[in-house]
Amino acid sequence: MTSDYIQVFILSLLKIPKRLQNVTVNYLMMLMLDIDRHSMTAASDLSGLSVSQFSRFLDYHRDLAISSLDKLSASAGRAASRNLQPLCPKSS
Repeated sequence: MTSDYIQVFILSLLKIPKRLQNVTVNYLMMLMLDIDRHSMTAASDLSGLSVSQFSRFLDYHRDLAISSLDKLSASAGRAASRNLQPLCPKSS
């Protein structure tokens, strides 16, 4: 799975203004990684964007960052719950 596919998938789930799509998606992708510390520097290293872009994004668009992450996690939770099997099957 390529990062382009993941970016398109994330953008299909969220309504993000065109000019903020690149930094938003890259920041969310960095948060999805299983690493010890999530930071703007890590997001910059992952995406190739400047640290200042992530700093401005979080400073000026904090609500968008939080709501995007909440909506994305809710969508992922709903998708995962469809595949879950009951812990105790109904006895007949």
